[in-house]
Amino acid sequence: MTHKLVAAFLTTTLAASPAFAGSLSLKLGSIKALRGFSQERLSNTAVVPSFRGSAVTPVKFKREVGPGAVNPNAAPPNLNAQHFTKLAEGLHLVEGDSLGGDEVLHQLGSSMPASEMRRLLSRMGQLDKTAVDPIDAAKWNTILDNMIEAAKKNFDAGKSNWPEVVDLMLKEAYGGLRDPFSVFMNPKESAQMIKSSVGGGYSGIGAQLSPNPLGITLDMIFPNSPAEVAGLKEGDVVTHVNGISMEGKTTGDAVSRIVGLSGTTVTLTIKRGVQKSKDYLVTRGTITRPNVFSENFGNGMGYVFWAGFNGGTDAVVLGKIDELKSQGVTKLVLDVRGNPGGSVGVVAEIASEFLLDNQEILTFRRQGKIATTFSTDGDGRFKDMEVVLLVNGNSFSASEILALTFKDLKRGAIVGSTTGGKGTAQSVMAGRQITLIPTPLGVQQVATPTGRIGKVTSERWHGPSGGSIDGDRDPKTGNIVKGTGGVVPTVEVKVSEQEERALMKQLYRKMYGGKLKGPVVTDTALEKAKEILGADLG
Repeated sequence: MTHKLVAAFLTTTLAASPAFAGSLSLKLGSIKALRGFSQERLSNTAVVPSFRGSAVTPVKFKREVGPGAVNPNAAPPNLNAQHFTKLAEGLHLVEGDSLGGDEVLHQLGSSMPASEMRRLLSRMGQLDKTAVDPIDAAKWNTILDNMIEAAKKNFDAGKSNWPEVVDLMLKEAYGGLRDPFSVFMNPKESAQMIKSSVGGGYSGIGAQLSPNPLGITLDMIFPNSPAEVAGLKEGDVVTHVNGISMEGKTTGDAVSRIVGLSGTTVTLTIKRGVQKSKDYLVTRGTITRPNVFSENFGNGMGYVFWAGFNGGTDAVVLGKIDELKSQGVTKLVLDVRGNPGGSVGVVAEIASEFLLDNQEILTFRRQGKIATTFSTDGDGRFKDMEVVLLVNGNSFSASEILALTFKDLKRGAIVGSTTGGKGTAQSVMAGRQITLIPTPLGVQQVATPTGRIGKVTSERWHGPSGGSIDGDRDPKTGNIVKGTGGVVPTVEVKVSEQEERALMKQLYRKMYGGKLKGPVVTDTALEKAKEILGADLG
């Protein structure tokens, strides 16, 4: 295929829709503009740039957009015409091979719909502009090789299955970043992600799971849950779900099969100690997941633990602190141990209530430039409270933002062990399908969700002193190298992994309102926090 044919292929395809003419303009030899579809940011288990404060409490922080913010009208900084030429030539070969040769393709023409080409190019440009680090030309070439190979393996000329092929190509594009937090999801996958991350409840059996070589361990059974009613016990190993083996499966795999509509049943094959495996029929029910637990220790000291920075958590946490304050509490232990993170809007709201006016909370940087700066907007209502923050190696993301902000601004002691080292944020970008609808007033554009979602690491955050706590990454997997990065506590308290697990289970049982089982585990980090605050608890 000649260079002119490549150009004709691209320009003809892109010009096929008037609705897209203002969004994407391709000229041979240069890319004038490549604008992504509308971006939608959603909260998940990582810190997501969600800028809405609580609807219940006044927003006490402000944000300033910097030069690193994504400009939807700007050209992608690293993609160029050579990359798109390579893509077009690769797709031409994919169709030529599938149809039986170049001559057949010239006679029939390309079967790839213009809408799918636009979707592919738009997502690529969106990825190029949004990624936290620049995707250089060489990396794009490697990514394109993998995308074209995926198309070769999966294109079926008889079915002309381009939507499926484009989805698989985009999976390769996002996967090529070698970042475990960046992923492209098809409608089925995105629906599962949203189901697991939105809201305060779900329909299932009411158990906390952990991996096991034989399957999945029921690490904790929630009080009065369907699992407890059915006779399941903590430590049970689920070897099969509805007859399907769980050996080698992840907890996510198990959850996807165990959850379901309230009132329906699921059969779990249980291995309990040395006993013979036994099937248990469990009727699923609605499980409400509490997220916050508070306690008044007396003598002016209070305690608040929360499990995630999900939407609305700021209002609940601050409400609990208000209650404690009304009871005479002036010294506070905040506990984010085991907290995986959540919305930056939530952590900014909570942090701001302990700070003074115009103090910086954090900054986000993208591709070496400041994208957003968060700072307080007025004095916080708990600015005079004495505070200690508890953290551990499973405190990630938004938990680490709170820890680094307090540490940099010398807002109380940070007690425990070094945090997990996830100093990045992810943006979740939902796809939109543009449809042209004739009306008496002219043609109207209607955007409807496609169900396809791209999640990409989009920013690296820095504390008020400018430092980053992001851990080193394995070059092959992108996973955080254990022992690197993280917020180092001002007061270190070492506990064994076994003690840590027992403590977290004890905390969760309290939060769920259940009775403590077995001997009470001494919480040495909490005791150190009490000692620092100087509370005489008798």
